Amino acid sequence: MPRIKYLQSVLGGLSVWIYYGDHGFPHVEIYKGKPESYEAHLKLNIVDFTPLEVNGFSEGAVRTIIKSLRPYREMLLEDWCEIIKG
Repeated sequence: MPRIKYLQSVLGGLSVWIYYGDHGFPHVEIYKGKPESYEAHLKLNIVDFTPLEVNGFSEGAVRTIIKSLRPYREMLLEDWCEIIKG
């Protein structure tokens, strides 16, 4: 499935991805490292900022990521809706 790198370096070494044509509720995929060979991964619901999948991130790191992304909520939701229609 094609994907785009949406944001980079919101926090050092992390990238936020949105996948074209993805289904379900609005979410982003956050990786430490490259998506193909990541050190850590977080799938985050961007409606209410609940973690959906966590692999390799500590609870503290997840809280920090959520706190850093929360100000971008409206932009993430608008862009997710536009991108998935692609």
